[in-house]
Amino acid sequence: MRFIVCVTFLFFCNPDFSRSKAVDENEKKGEAKGYKRVVKKPDVDQCTENCYLQYFLSRSVPAGLDLSNSAEMSCICQKDDKGNDCFATYFYDDAGIAAYSAYTIQASDAGKIGTYDRPPDSWKTTPGITKQGTNALYAGSSAYKIDKGHLNPNKINSYDQNHQIATFKYTNAVPQFAGHNRNSWKTFEGKITNYVKTVCGPKGGNMHLITGTSNYLRSTTGQQLTGKIELFPPSDPNGIVRPNSLWTAGCCVVPAKSAESIAVWGNNDNTNPSTVSLSLPDLEKLLVTRIHKTSPKE
Repeated sequence: MRFIVCVTFLFFCNPDFSRSKAVDENEKKGEAKGYKRVVKKPDVDQCTENCYLQYFLSRSVPAGLDLSNSAEMSCICQKDDKGNDCFATYFYDDAGIAAYSAYTIQASDAGKIGTYDRPPDSWKTTPGITKQGTNALYAGSSAYKIDKGHLNPNKINSYDQNHQIATFKYTNAVPQFAGHNRNSWKTFEGKITNYVKTVCGPKGGNMHLITGTSNYLRSTTGQQLTGKIELFPPSDPNGIVRPNSLWTAGCCVVPAKSAESIAVWGNNDNTNPSTVSLSLPDLEKLLVTRIHKTSPKE
């Protein structure tokens, strides 16, 4: 497998960074009404619509990620029930789950986090996406100890109930072990939410976040491990991929003053789930395609 010599996130906390030439060369005219289907290139998110790019700092998408789960991708401009843009999702058409969702919490909204309680779970599918989670697919998921795991979380959007409801899309959810989703991952989601509300927002900072999935695992010593790709439900040949890990990269940008980054990695494991904070460069090392891979038996 080839090694991608590419930096994925170093631009992410540089407000002056302009979009990469690789992405610019693939720009196309027109605005997407909801999502746009594109043929995947190995390491470049080719989505170009404003409703999508507005959620990335400097309109700069990650480059260099291992996107080997699918031959085709969809760019989804996630909207609320009133048609307002809420966040963006880069979606694996073949795997039936997202590569990542990107979302932004403005300084003016940060202090309002917690205004609304969690809305009743009412998960919806995204029109035009052939393979994705459904109510029927997740029926009986408790027997496998699986939750519908948000990428863009509900809680951090609790400054606006319409934004909260918009996160309950199957294209924004992945099969996540309950032991991970309800414990260490939930703890770090809470820490990020608290940081946005009490640190970033009060400084006048806008918080740019990307939460994604990976087939890799992280060892206890921080090394990238190859994980077995499994479907959910396990016995369903038409099931969707259960990611081995979830991750979040974030940047708090105080206009004309400062930028501060955060990064989190969580192994989506049933027997030994774990979530840790790490630096953006260390997160990058875990997400790119490597030549040499270590056995997960460590």
